[in-house]
Amino acid sequence: DVIDAKRLADQGKSGQEICDILTENKLNASIYITVNTLDYLKKGGRITPAAALLGGMLKIKPILQIQVLGKFTLRYGETVISDEDDRSRKVWAVLAYLIYHREKIISQQELVDLCWGEDTRSSDPHNALKSVIHRIRATLDKLQEGLGRTLLRRKAGCYIWNTDVPLEVDAEVFDTLCSRGAALEGDERLDAYQQALALYSNDILPKLSSELWLVPITTYYHQRYVQTAEESIQLLEEQDRLQEAILLARQAVRIEPYQ
Repeated sequence: DVIDAKRLADQGKSGQEICDILTENKLNASIYITVNTLDYLKKGGRITPAAALLGGMLKIKPILQIQVLGKFTLRYGETVISDEDDRSRKVWAVLAYLIYHREKIISQQELVDLCWGEDTRSSDPHNALKSVIHRIRATLDKLQEGLGRTLLRRKAGCYIWNTDVPLEVDAEVFDTLCSRGAALEGDERLDAYQQALALYSNDILPKLSSELWLVPITTYYHQRYVQTAEESIQLLEEQDRLQEAILLARQAVRIEPYQ
């Protein structure tokens, strides 16, 4: 962010060095999801019964981290899973779809259409979908035993994402920060914008960019990023913070080279 850029400049770093350092830090940005109980962690052996009891008394919730801007990863403690670990595009596409549409009940047919559409090569797409769902749950179980079935439930032939488990998506945080900044003035606006831009390492779910349902979503966030970056650069220039404006412009060009 701006403060880090100034600190690095004071240390004598060149413009390119500062840009590289900030970009690397941005790629490691995370957002957080909490789960409501420590019971599954105790059963899975990740924490001791004593720790679970103490955590429950103190109302401490374990933290699950997820990132969808620039890459698709989920982290719990030292355990990380990402779409680099599993080559099945369908598994990660359906997982992303379920997270994005987590407030709705999704029918089997909707997911079949998502995965296969007009493709008739699968003789039994509904059974193939069950295999995809099984793999999604197994993938989530790598983070925590039982997490797959906790998060992804089936009811009356439909699939439901368990919204009782608090979930925060970084793209939505980015959007909120942009809106908050637009309602503020001066340094407060710039600070909110910088926080938003720090989350945006690249467009949303780049490995799934050709998914039709994702195209308008990607376009929305990309345009919001460009607008926020342009306004931030203008604010920096108005304050005569030209070096920071140049650094931000270089970062923006990596994401939008044609603007």
